[in-house]
Amino acid sequence: MADACWVLTDEYGGGRDEPVVAHYLTETRAKDAARPDGYRPRQLDAPCLTLTCSCCEEPLQDDDYGHAIHLADQAEATEIASAYDWTLTDGVATCPTCVTGPCDREADTHG
Repeated sequence: MADACWVLTDEYGGGRDEPVVAHYLTETRAKDAARPDGYRPRQLDAPCLTLTCSCCEEPLQDDDYGHAIHLADQAEATEIASAYDWTLTDGVATCPTCVTGPCDREADTHG
């Protein structure tokens, strides 16, 4: 199982007031991203879920910010996958481009 992500919080445990909360895979990366404005790294209590296309291996990303979307649980993963027109069947995710196919990583074709 993956380690829990790191986020940046203020002295009261609150996050930055941003539309997308950045998640970091390591404490070092979170520390590197922290500005000298009082925010410090905090590891989440549980690992996040992320979705990666089983064909092209691209992560499910926020359209506006280009960050991989981190999900709290399987129910949220199912809801968000549907909102982004991804299929999620038996834990296998496929992006909308690859659903319409063909997707061939070897030939560098995507959709």
